[in-house]
Amino acid sequence: LVGFVKDVGVTIQEIDYILKNLKKWMKPKKKFAGLLAFPAIRAKIYPMPRGRTLIITPWNYPVLLTLVPLAYSIAAGNTAIVKPSEISDHTSAVISRIIADTFQPEHVACLLGGKEIAQQLIQKKYGLIYFIGSERVGRIIAEHAAKTLTPTVLELGGKSPTIVADAKHLKTTAKRVLLGKWVNAGQTCVAPDYVLVRQDIHHQLINTLIEEAKKMQMDNLGLMSKIVNETHFDRLMSLLDGLDIAYGGKTDENQLKIQMTIIDNPPLDHPIMQQEIFGPLLPIIPYKTTDHMLAIISRNPTPLALYIFSSDKNMVNEVHSKIQFGNGCINDTLFQFGVPGLPIGGVGSSGYGYNKGKESFDEFSRAVSILGKTRKVDTPFFYPPHTRMSKWLASLIFKKKI
Repeated sequence: LVGFVKDVGVTIQEIDYILKNLKKWMKPKKKFAGLLAFPAIRAKIYPMPRGRTLIITPWNYPVLLTLVPLAYSIAAGNTAIVKPSEISDHTSAVISRIIADTFQPEHVACLLGGKEIAQQLIQKKYGLIYFIGSERVGRIIAEHAAKTLTPTVLELGGKSPTIVADAKHLKTTAKRVLLGKWVNAGQTCVAPDYVLVRQDIHHQLINTLIEEAKKMQMDNLGLMSKIVNETHFDRLMSLLDGLDIAYGGKTDENQLKIQMTIIDNPPLDHPIMQQEIFGPLLPIIPYKTTDHMLAIISRNPTPLALYIFSSDKNMVNEVHSKIQFGNGCINDTLFQFGVPGLPIGGVGSSGYGYNKGKESFDEFSRAVSILGKTRKVDTPFFYPPHTRMSKWLASLIFKKKI
């Protein structure tokens, strides 16, 4: 059910949103031309296609993160080359068949293969390169794109913090935090990476998380999603070295499954707090003051998502004003990605540009400004030789004496 909702269901929902709004997006915007452009009354801004686009997508939500950007590219009038992940090879093969059955190859082409294919593709010139994946690969793509002055949209990742600032409705808070980490075994770019909790409710939160995790049967490995491959499984297991596990920690190496694992107060210099976790491991870190909490968040590059559980609007506004982040929720996690047309994007090291929404249509378009004039009426004032009337008119237009 979760796999359908988060991958296929949201894809269908977003395509429906595009179909509902595309005519409105395609209409040129009118701008008052001003006296300087007389006899023209209005200029227009037309959304034009960027041309050939390259879309490189990840393995964690292969349907959603491939077909939704493709839908926006097509909606904007582009052609596209799609390179889905070789890690989710079976799903990528299905996506390739869907594309082949739906589009002419000169309109949309899907290329399967490993990083050598991606390396060849990014050497070419495009109207836009659209990439979702790791910061490391995003930097490589941006570097190659700069050589041909190709614009890019990068949705990367980072350590997305969750702040629990009060004990109100703590059971609901715990369930929503756990669900955000449990979905796809935490292999989600906007998953809560770690939790910062006010020090006086630190142990209360951990006890509530454990209680709610048991109720939701998160100790059942059979209900957990698989870690995508052995490499990622081993990386996640290595992150647990030397840590205090408050709940979970069981694994099935044959099935590549890791139980939802709650970690109590890991050192900030431990590897689990130095890299994006991208798995079902949830560190819980107490903070003393708002400044202390902000300092912990600021140790890492700008996060893709930020989640705050609080009823204090002033505190929420303070955090939002002092921490740069791409998107987020107040009193929930993850569900911003399920809102039709809501743009999702990063900032700084978590990327730039938008996935979903009118903003994504704009990413795949170029705004072309055109001023149209009639030749039936003309103004002699700007042609040389200039007269006193020309100067008077210029003074009138610019409201400055000449």
